[in-house]
Amino acid sequence: MPATAFNVLAITGYDAALSVYKNPAFSSCVSVAGPFSGMPITPGESDDVTELIEQHSANVPMAEHITSQDPPLHTRTRGLMNTLLTPKRLKENEDFMWRLADQQLDTFLANGQCEFLADYAKPFSLLVIADLLGVPAEDHMDFAAVFAGKNVGEIGSQAPRRTTRWSG
Repeated sequence: MPATAFNVLAITGYDAALSVYKNPAFSSCVSVAGPFSGMPITPGESDDVTELIEQHSANVPMAEHITSQDPPLHTRTRGLMNTLLTPKRLKENEDFMWRLADQQLDTFLANGQCEFLADYAKPFSLLVIADLLGVPAEDHMDFAAVFAGKNVGEIGSQAPRRTTRWSG
């Protein structure tokens, strides 16, 4: 029985999730706002929303992310990523991540505090991706400055800011 009027199912359990994951009949069109946010449809209009997803995916929050893409776009994107994510490059990036984590921890200890998301999670993930993409180390701070004020993964400017502060 569908969990919603749009025939969206909640899958629990490893075996069921694996079965759905491997079945191309299921879409990967999901986002933080729900699977069909931004789609111009109402419940019961159509059982097949494949064409609507394709036509209106730009209206779905985070639809450009590979985890929300269906084949053939997902296949092309994954192919591009696979040329970048070689075992050698991932090992180099792992070494960079360890150095970066040490640098950030040293900064937190020197400051005596840390706002976890703003001071650690966001800059860490941004610089790890910058390194993975080949952004030269001397450009990392400029790269980070461009994205410093961006709210990645939030919908609208009214999204609440949650803080988790460490004071040592």
